[in-house]
Amino acid sequence: MGEKILPLKRLLKQIDKGEGSMDGLTQSLLFFSCRDGGFDEERFLKEKSIDFERRDRARTFLVSTPEQRIAGFFSLAMSTLNIEGISPSQRKRITAGNKNLDHCTSFLIGQLAKDKNSEKGFGDYLLDSALAYLRQAQCFIGGRVVYLECKDVPALRSFYEARGFKFLQRSPRRNLLQYYQIL
Repeated sequence: MGEKILPLKRLLKQIDKGEGSMDGLTQSLLFFSCRDGGFDEERFLKEKSIDFERRDRARTFLVSTPEQRIAGFFSLAMSTLNIEGISPSQRKRITAGNKNLDHCTSFLIGQLAKDKNSEKGFGDYLLDSALAYLRQAQCFIGGRVVYLECKDVPALRSFYEARGFKFLQRSPRRNLLQYYQIL
């Protein structure tokens, strides 16, 4: 592959030091385009990622091709997972034994998307990269659960289930499916 993972935080620091251009970064983000219904992910990257980065709400990682095109990206954050509507046995598994908790501090893969021109199998690379960053964070700060939310689309469900994610519930606030994995 030849892709390079670029933390958006690092790019913004370089721009703040005069070592890059905000216009150049913005243009790169604008050229990114998802395939099949990735409007929410595109909108996040183009309209919210820089603000989320500056406010320390999430960390976004751009995956760049050798031609400096954004082939995909993922965003990671800490979040509170609402588990009050799931079974006691699932709660126990998620919380490492405490079936009485209604919420669990978790890692969140908030966004994961590939450009419409990315190679087949590139989604695997993005997810593996996101999980590698989360395992590294886990070594420093603890934590055991990672979750994500996705649309109720058979291809997305199959993708995450084939990679070890388990269905948890429909999101209590949004009409999305929540999947989790124990790191």
